[in-house]
Amino acid sequence: MKNTTIFFYNILGGILIAIILLTVSFRNKISSQMFDRAMIMYGIVFGVIIITFLIKIIKSKM
Repeated sequence: MKNTTIFFYNILGGILIAIILLTVSFRNKISSQMFDRAMIMYGIVFGVIIITFLIKIIKSKM
């Protein structure tokens, strides 16, 4: 697996974690329903990133 792919997924994960942290820090300013929806959306996106990364690792070792 190329280093650029690993670097891309690390940067993407870092950006997503930064957005999650900003959302948590501004929780008082947004409604709880919007916060819950945002956390569910971030969880789905983060899960998809992890799954695609694992699939790429498995395919590269075959």
